[in-house]
Amino acid sequence: MPVQWLVVVVALVPAVAFAEPESASERESPLSHPAVAIDGGVVGFIDNDLRALVRPGEVWGARVVFGSHEDIRIEVTYAGSHQALDPTAGEGLVSHGTRGVLRINVAPWLNTVEPFLYFGTGWSRYHVQGRMPGSPLQTNDNVLEIPFGIGVAKRIGGFSLDVRAGLEVASGGDLLPIPMPPHSSRTSASMDRYLAAAVFGYEI
Repeated sequence: MPVQWLVVVVALVPAVAFAEPESASERESPLSHPAVAIDGGVVGFIDNDLRALVRPGEVWGARVVFGSHEDIRIEVTYAGSHQALDPTAGEGLVSHGTRGVLRINVAPWLNTVEPFLYFGTGWSRYHVQGRMPGSPLQTNDNVLEIPFGIGVAKRIGGFSLDVRAGLEVASGGDLLPIPMPPHSSRTSASMDRYLAAAVFGYEI
């Protein structure tokens, strides 16, 4: 299901440029309106096998942002998270990683708010704190991720606030190996996650 949603989002991207086209001289630089921001929210795994061991937890980040408010914003982010574990597995699961994201304003004619889609790519390193003997979880794991979702932003002077919700589709993760019959290609639990976050920023 998450991959199907990703296909839908990517297919919709060309349809979001509803504003009249601008000439090359009128377009803002991709490095215009630089801003810094911090964010926080909640995150959790979608896979039932991982959800049995890993609780939903908190996610946080720091980012730099560039680009047009009416068109595309570019976000480069550090992202971290902490999720509590079942006591039989360990004390907690932490992650640290980076994201590169395009944020596309889908209604540039609105003056009050900025509804947007976002999608990009990233990498995270997971570590199990206080791993218990016999825990089914691996101690460390490195995962490629494709974040995408929706949100809405509001600017007041040089300050901005946006709220967003989305998914992070993971590739290459084997945090929780799952023995399967020889005919199955699934050797580990999916590490796809959902998240919801608020981002508070200031334009430099």
